[in-house]
Amino acid sequence: VLSLLYISTLFSLGLLISTRTQRTSVALLAGFLVWIAITFVIPKISEPVASLIHPVKSQEVMERNRVIVRNQIEKEKSKVLAPLLDKYLKISDGHRTEWDWDSYRKARGPLSQGYEYRINKALQDFDAQYEREKNTALNLSLNIARLSPASVFTHTALDFCHTGIVDRENFLRSLDVHDAQLFKAVFSRQFIDYFNFDENGNPRSMHGGQTGENAETVYPEFRYKLLSFGETLSRTAPDIILLVLFNLIFFAAAYYSFTRYDVR
Repeated sequence: VLSLLYISTLFSLGLLISTRTQRTSVALLAGFLVWIAITFVIPKISEPVASLIHPVKSQEVMERNRVIVRNQIEKEKSKVLAPLLDKYLKISDGHRTEWDWDSYRKARGPLSQGYEYRINKALQDFDAQYEREKNTALNLSLNIARLSPASVFTHTALDFCHTGIVDRENFLRSLDVHDAQLFKAVFSRQFIDYFNFDENGNPRSMHGGQTGENAETVYPEFRYKLLSFGETLSRTAPDIILLVLFNLIFFAAAYYSFTRYDVR
């Protein structure tokens, strides 16, 4: 049904071009150029144009800024934990002289809890802001691409095949849920403490381990459920309506031009 709707849109566009031209050769050339524009040009330029209107930092820059944010708080935490490090984890000339890991682990917990909460909160806010910026750029790119019936058809068809933007968002939501479950089951029981920061704010050493008693780790299972046909239909309804509007606009314009066509 979607393909027939798209074909009828192209057919109506062809009628419009035919009624607006006087010669068959001109109609063929104009139709070919319009087809190239809506099939290749508009879909390809939508993303670069969106990046110019709403630029987003690259993934590499985001990761570097993320490390800077984390290291700033880790540096504050290291100053608080430094006395515990000297007391329980003594190292001389690169060798362990006294290594009371259990005592260090128990003593660091109350001191590091607030800093670890700040780190998690800061990174979550940082990632959420970056995702919002990417989503804004993505939506802008999709809206520019919607100027082309071919892009509307392509994105809608991909969504019905569970390989489009809608299912990507659904997968990322499932991934966030699994990440929260994994953090609660595994990573919340682990820690890494950074020490000896250089002039650039990067740590030269770190110590890691687990908190709590040694227990068997139960890893949560990742669960992903495909969107139902009704859910996909509701998410793609604006694009389907837009494709219908393209069809009606082109056909109405072709009909109006045909009624005023001067046959000689």
